[in-house]
Amino acid sequence: MTLKLVWRVSAEPTGRYHSFDKRQLPFAYYATGEPAVMLLCADGYSAKEALTRMGSPVPDNHAPIHIHVADHSQNPWQWRQAKYTYQSLQAAKAAALILLQKHPELQPKPATSTEIVKP
Repeated sequence: MTLKLVWRVSAEPTGRYHSFDKRQLPFAYYATGEPAVMLLCADGYSAKEALTRMGSPVPDNHAPIHIHVADHSQNPWQWRQAKYTYQSLQAAKAAALILLQKHPELQPKPATSTEIVKP
């Protein structure tokens, strides 16, 4: 079974004090809308940086990218931090996908239909 993640980028900061806010790196969600992966970096995210500095496979002078995976084996679910950090956005996304494929217990359980049977 192939694991399908939907990556979404947060909206750009707007408003009066938008220069003090940082745009977050992309989040990954399962097809059901449950959170799957959160990428964190001390540097802010911009489309230009994603194509140049963070998108480059060659390590560059930006802060490392940390992977946090949603652990759905517990109720309520919790974020778990991966051991390694990555220098490029593509490497972090690929590592997160591999991590979720190797550990299916972190994924949410499929919903079971609960039908109410009237006597």
